[in-house]
Amino acid sequence: MKSRLLFPILLYVWKAAIAATSYPNTEAMTEDMVDKQSAWYRACMAAEGAVPPASDLPSVTQRQSATACVPDDLYYDTKHRPYRTEADWAQVRACAFAQDDVGVLMMLYANGFGVKRSSATAVRLACLLGGAPAEEQSRVVHLSMMDGKDVGSEFDICDDATSGFMAGYCTHIEDRQRTQKRTKVLAHFAHKLNRRELSAFEQLQTALSAFAQRRGDSETDMTGTARAALAIQASADEYDAFMSLLGKVEVGGLQRGDGAKVKDLNRQMSQALHDVMSIKGMQADSPDRIGYTTITRADVVEAQRAWLQYRDAWIHFIGTQRPPHIDPDSLTSYLTTRRVEQLRTLREQAQ
Repeated sequence: MKSRLLFPILLYVWKAAIAATSYPNTEAMTEDMVDKQSAWYRACMAAEGAVPPASDLPSVTQRQSATACVPDDLYYDTKHRPYRTEADWAQVRACAFAQDDVGVLMMLYANGFGVKRSSATAVRLACLLGGAPAEEQSRVVHLSMMDGKDVGSEFDICDDATSGFMAGYCTHIEDRQRTQKRTKVLAHFAHKLNRRELSAFEQLQTALSAFAQRRGDSETDMTGTARAALAIQASADEYDAFMSLLGKVEVGGLQRGDGAKVKDLNRQMSQALHDVMSIKGMQADSPDRIGYTTITRADVVEAQRAWLQYRDAWIHFIGTQRPPHIDPDSLTSYLTTRRVEQLRTLREQAQ
């Protein structure tokens, strides 16, 4: 949850900085990085006058109706539709102008979505956007080299991402699209269930969400600049694993397990958990942390508790199916094997 709440705040600050900057945006650069003879700087200056035509600007009514829109979401939702019209892109354009979203406008003009394609306008917007120095320079050069030559290829703001912030932003965008696809698949699956099965399936999804959140927020080291991306990816991995397991359960495709195997895996899990909890904190002001990470012992305990509830919800769900597609020992073996691997990986990262 923390990783998902981070982006509205960061994007607000980012856009506020854009509005207050000069052209080109060099706020993230030291003086020696602003080489006026470099390719990116010359491209920026050449495109300084390439403003969007007045006909592209939204009317007062369009601006007012777009005050609550989210440009990034609307752009990518439209882009991933199997069928989209000029009217759809016009709505994205109005939203981006209303919200002063330079990044979305840059992509619209680079790709000619709902506007006349203009590499120069896209370059100017990229020069206003700024960002990490290497990122901004690469993006500007990328766009300036397109100049009508790559009409068949689509430009994306994530193409030239190098910073930890953009890694998180781009992972967030990808995760949102995956979530929408997954939601449709799960809705189709749930439609086939009877009332008893559906109730258990809803409980399972609740338990999944709780565990996935703990994996992202509690069992992810947040010391690096790419922490948001790592947190989102850790959570997304659980949803991907769930979809894979659901497919295996539906066709009875799990490797056979038995009581002895479950007992041995539970022993391995207990040992792996003990090993993690025994790692000494290396920061004097945070003795509860594991090694040099930001992960605390309490975080691991909460994640383990969430996993146990997730495992039990799975077992309850398959118990509602008649005839059962899979036996509890096989399912438990599969789930526990994955959890043992997670705990061992956590131990390795912390040491």
